[in-house]
Order: sequence, then C-alpha cells, then structure tokens
Amino acid sequence: MSSNNYSNLNKNNYNLQFHANYKPKFLEHCDFELDYINQNQNHDFLQKSEELSQEINMFLYGTNELLKKKQSLKNDEELRVRSIWQKSDSKVLQQEKQQHLEENKQESKEENSLSDDSFDEDMLLEQVICCESEKDMIQFIEINEMRCPIMKPNYSKLYQKLKKRAVMLMSILKKKYNAQNKENSNNKFKDYEIKNKELQFELDKYKNVYNNLNKKLTNQYGKYATLEGQYVQLKANLEELENQNNFFNEPSVLKIDLQKLIQLEKKTQKTLQQISEKKSEIIEQLQNRIKQQHDSHKSMCVICQEKPINCLLQPCCHACCCDDCAQGLDQCPMDRQLFTSIKKIYLS
Repeated sequence: MSSNNYSNLNKNNYNLQFHANYKPKFLEHCDFELDYINQNQNHDFLQKSEELSQEINMFLYGTNELLKKKQSLKNDEELRVRSIWQKSDSKVLQQEKQQHLEENKQESKEENSLSDDSFDEDMLLEQVICCESEKDMIQFIEINEMRCPIMKPNYSKLYQKLKKRAVMLMSILKKKYNAQNKENSNNKFKDYEIKNKELQFELDKYKNVYNNLNKKLTNQYGKYATLEGQYVQLKANLEELENQNNFFNEPSVLKIDLQKLIQLEKKTQKTLQQISEKKSEIIEQLQNRIKQQHDSHKSMCVICQEKPINCLLQPCCHACCCDDCAQGLDQCPMDRQLFTSIKKIYLS
C-alpha cells in the first residue's frame, strides 16, 4: 500500500516538472520558425533578383542586336548607292550624283545644327524602356527615323545609359528590400521579447505554486511516516507475541493464555484496520487538497497568491491581480505597460 501512494505522489511531481520545463521547448520552436521565415524571405529575394537580372540581360542583348542590325542596314545602303554611282557614266547621272552629295551635305549641316536642340537621349531612353518586347523597340526606332530622319542618336551611348539605369534600379530594389526586411525582423523580435516575458512570468508563477505544494507534501509525508512507524511497531509486537506463544508447550499454559492471545489478536487487527483507514483518509485528503489548489490557482492573484482576481487593468485589458494589489501598482505585471484605470470584475 505504501509503494502505491509513493507512485501517485511521484506522478504529481512529474506533472509539475513538465509545466516548469515547457517554456524552453516552446522558445526553441519559436527560434526555429523565425530562422525558417528569414531563410524563405532571403530565397524569395534572390529569386526575384535573378529574374530581374535575366530580364535586364535580355533587354541589353536585344538593344545590342538592334544596334548591329542598324549598322548592317546602313552599310548595305552605302554599298548600294556606291554601286549605282560606279555604274553610271553619263553626265546626267554625274550631275545628279553631285546634286545628291550637295543635298546630303546640307542635310548633315541641318542635322548637326538641330541635333542639340531636337534630340533628347533621356526622353528616347525612357520611351525605349517602356517598350514591352524587342519587336516594339525596333518598330519604335524605325517609326521615329521615318518621321524625323535628322534624329540619329548615338546608340552605344544610349546602351551605356540603359546599363547604368538598370544597375541603379537593382541597387534601389536591394536597399528597399533590406529596409523592409530589417523593419519586419525588428517587429518580430519585439513580439518575441513580449512573448518571452509572458512565458517567464508564467514560469515563475508555476515555480511558486510548485514550491508551496512541495512544502505541504513534505508535511504530509511526515505525518504518514509517523503512522507507518506505529504500524510497524504494532506488527513487531504481534510477531513477538506469536513467537512467545510457540514456547508454551504445556496444555495448562495454553488453555490459560489462549483467550488472552485471541483478545490481543483481535485488538491488534482492529488497530491495524484503523491505521489503514486513517492512512487512506490522509492520502485522499492530500490529493484533493493538491487538486483544489491546482484548480483554484488559475483564478488567484499572481502577486499575493491568496486572493481571487477581481479587477481588470485598462487599456491592456489584463485580469491578473486582486484589487488590493492593483492599488499599489502603476504597471501591468503581465506586459509591464502603464495602465490608466482599474475596473472591478467578478469571475464565476
């Protein structure tokens, strides 16, 4: 019977230790989730950066191909004109050739005079960037050349500007992402600190409950040990009487002491039964008291641990202490925030 009671008490101690050890495992799980979120965010940023760099490289490649096509068309046109001029030997064609050269010179002079005022490379760059595909860019440049033949921009310079604009865009996106990531990590760290404080407060509360219950269990163990000592002593006395009874061999002595032994045995059995009932009653009272204290602790004041919770702190809306303890506070014991008013509540 004594070994079963010890096993029940050890189970209660194990439950209390489980509540006390719950906080570190939960914090490890929070750290794991925070690392997992940061890794996913970094992976998304790298993936977006790679996609953007691929789009920029494709755009630069298309611009370079466009320059090559433009140069090849220009060379083909010059070769065609030269071949026509070489085949023409008549004076009329020579006059037309000279007239055509003079017109080209005049157009080149007008182009040089108007290029500084009429052509804006930045504006053309913005319009080229707004194009969605390589075909749109080629069509846009051909239309502008047909409308205004004087507008012949420096495509290599335009390519360098486009490349610088792409690098600047990448740096702006990276700074924006780093700032946003830093702000998110700071907010998560603040939430983590608040949860850590709340868990630490709960852990201290359960430690106090465990210490109080441990003291009461120690006192009950003392009472139980006293009753068990009495039981052992009575059992030893009974064994001694039985041993003495074996030494009596004479029938007369047996007849005289037999009635006394029967009475003593009945008395001993009655005493043992009373001790067993008392022991069971004490153990049951102890278990009920532990259960009542464990159930009532949820609605008790976290400061004095004696009075029930009967007030609500505003604006944080935490119900965690009694009215007497709240009068001497200026901060909420749960989140350490200043409260402005105390509202009385009644918990059923």
